[in-house]
Amino acid sequence: MATIPKNVIIRSRGCRTCRARKVRCDQTHPLCQRCARAGINCQGYLEPTTFLVENPQSFELSLSAEPRTLPYPAEPKHIACLAKGMLIGQPGDGQGFSWMRYSMSISEGQNYLLHTSVRCLAWVFYGREFRLRDAIDDGLVKYGKMLQVLRNEIVNPKSMRSTDLIQVILLCIMLESIVAYTMGDSSFSGMHSHITGLTQIFRLRGPKAFQNMSDMLPFEICRCYVVAKAIKMRIPTFMSEPAWKTIPWKYQEKNAYSEVWDVL
Repeated sequence: MATIPKNVIIRSRGCRTCRARKVRCDQTHPLCQRCARAGINCQGYLEPTTFLVENPQSFELSLSAEPRTLPYPAEPKHIACLAKGMLIGQPGDGQGFSWMRYSMSISEGQNYLLHTSVRCLAWVFYGREFRLRDAIDDGLVKYGKMLQVLRNEIVNPKSMRSTDLIQVILLCIMLESIVAYTMGDSSFSGMHSHITGLTQIFRLRGPKAFQNMSDMLPFEICRCYVVAKAIKMRIPTFMSEPAWKTIPWKYQEKNAYSEVWDVL
């Protein structure tokens, strides 16, 4: 029987809350029942996702002719590759995906779906950049499990803030688009299904719900998807109504990029 070396530290598989309280966790996913019975906010099982400050020489993002061996464990590399490839910066620095870093930092690992969807996206993005089919497949397996949890959250909207739900769906759209391009799927069916869900959430919330920064950053990206789908389907969209072109920007200046989508 194999023995574990004394210098190896075994991390508990319990949720972060039970580990902090030093009590035995029942390991129910996504949130443990011990915390629920105690009336305590369960912080889930994921450690906070950190976007590494990567060395530019660490990644050659141009596609290589020869497949590379997938390094294990490599999730930090996947996250760093995603941060570099999508130019994920800080809020206010002009980077298109700064909302992702901002959302991850304020959730501190408590939003299970948000952190899981970022991890799934990182695996798939990494696999596409380096032509590693195994990485893409691993990411899609994680993604399939995450979608099962997402369906339950959508059925029970009170269990998750709609802002968090929008961010998770946006990450799903990004992942679906990468997979569609990689696999040559011209229908983009998975991507369009998520856009339909976004459309319903927007209409239910109304334009006033997107006036603060945490909501505005992902909203501007999501609006592009909704409008683009309407143009492709040649159908009218509620985004053309004056309220949706003015109210979300009541407390901040609209940039030229957003003005262009107003015209479209």
